[in-house]
Amino acid sequence: MLPLTPDASPKTTLGIRLRQSLLHGIRARVFWSVVALVVLLAGVLTTALVYQRVMSLQQQIKERGLSVTRGLARASELGVLTGNNGFLVPVMESVLDEPDMIVAAALDTDAAVIRLVTAPKTSTQLPSLLPEVVRQQIMHDFMPTWREVVVEGESAYQFWAPVVTVKALENEALLLDDAPAGSSATHRTIIGYVTLTLSLDGIRDRIWAALTAALVILALFLPISFIMAYLLVGSVARPLAQLARVTQAVGQGDLRQRIDVRGDDEIAQLAMAFNGMITEIHDRDQALRAAHDGLERRVVERTAELARNNTALERRNRDLDQFAYVAAHDLKTPLRGISSLASWIAEDLGAQLSAEGRTQMQLLQGRVRRAEKLIDALREYTRAGCSNALPRIVESRALIEKVVSGVEIPAGFTVTMITDMPQVETVPESLEQVFFQLIDNAIRFHHHREGRIEIDCEDGGNQWVFTVTDDGPGIAPQFHDKIFEIFQTLHAKDKMETTGVGLPVIKKIIEEHGGQISVISDEGCGTSFCFTWLKKAGQNEGSVSTA
Repeated sequence: MLPLTPDASPKTTLGIRLRQSLLHGIRARVFWSVVALVVLLAGVLTTALVYQRVMSLQQQIKERGLSVTRGLARASELGVLTGNNGFLVPVMESVLDEPDMIVAAALDTDAAVIRLVTAPKTSTQLPSLLPEVVRQQIMHDFMPTWREVVVEGESAYQFWAPVVTVKALENEALLLDDAPAGSSATHRTIIGYVTLTLSLDGIRDRIWAALTAALVILALFLPISFIMAYLLVGSVARPLAQLARVTQAVGQGDLRQRIDVRGDDEIAQLAMAFNGMITEIHDRDQALRAAHDGLERRVVERTAELARNNTALERRNRDLDQFAYVAAHDLKTPLRGISSLASWIAEDLGAQLSAEGRTQMQLLQGRVRRAEKLIDALREYTRAGCSNALPRIVESRALIEKVVSGVEIPAGFTVTMITDMPQVETVPESLEQVFFQLIDNAIRFHHHREGRIEIDCEDGGNQWVFTVTDDGPGIAPQFHDKIFEIFQTLHAKDKMETTGVGLPVIKKIIEEHGGQISVISDEGCGTSFCFTWLKKAGQNEGSVSTA
């Protein structure tokens, strides 16, 4: 037996839910997006602040160095002019008392050192005190300048300034702190140079201090970003997650679900619109269910009614068939008696019967035979299309050839199939009876001893369109409907033995199989009978078009 596992504690469940919310779904995406955005903004802001601080410190160092160097040049003017080393020492040492100053020197016009003072622990390998490029630049514009140099492997700033005197009109040198504002360069003379080297250790320390402060601020931003992200997830992602859950439940058919709407922002408006849509769908679903239930009841009722009607119709058909059979039998019995009695009378009277009497007796027997044929035709009409045989695939060409072989065709007549005949899924006896009747009618009612009958077929979508055409006497348009009525004929019954049932029978058969029949003819122009036949038995009869 497996050991029972204790239920997870609420703390463990909370940890699992928190981990899932921070790693999966839209809540995790919103959370980490907000965190990344806040950190990015804090990083950009911190970088900008550090960069601005560095630029500011560098500018301050440059301005301070240039200012100190310019003051050193003015303070050193007398010592340089007289070459008084002792005068320059306190001036140089006072400059080195400034923070970050490591080297100060006074040079003559030939860049020879007059006085050099270095801070303690400063390397003796100092950079060039006056590069020629710097000297040429100062001689050109009489302005202090600076460059970044390397001292003891560390970056430093080195500043230079000219020591200048102004000549009077009597060519006497005047020791002035500053040249008159309006004096030109031609009246100013460079008598030496001063240089000052400033270490960047102090600025580097201040930069690291600024960077450290920025990192501390950035570190403080991290928990703030997590808190902001969590709050934003609670206000944005939670309604969206609820929307996803409710949508999934609605998709599974539960239309009772609703979103808890809080506030009046866009998400709340979306939730309200979603709830309204679900309510409308629920109402429509209830209406559809009610309509469906009512429709099902009506279908059940109609089905039961159809079943009762079919049962009654089948019973009536059986009764009608039985009636037709009994009527035919009961009617034929007296007719046969009348025919036999007429024959006996003619035999008994013999020579005593006049010619007119014999004619009347023959007419009487002919009427009896016609009555028998009408009874047989009536029974055939009632049974037309009532076949219990199952449909099967039939080669219509072979079926027509079988019909032609069974019809008594005179020597002068030809029956031709002018197109390929298709396969048809049907009861073959029914289609065979249709072709037999049409071919037999074309021969029997032809007005010449020779004639031509053509059979063709066209594809009509879900049906075949067969056409039987003859070159007989034709049918006037006013009789096109009459020929399909039972017992209606176009010829006098005394001149041609016909019951007027053949075409009504095949019309009934064709309609029973989902097709229709029509005639195209005019008097003296031959006749074409067109009828449609479904390609597959049992197809929807409503899709069959008129031939």
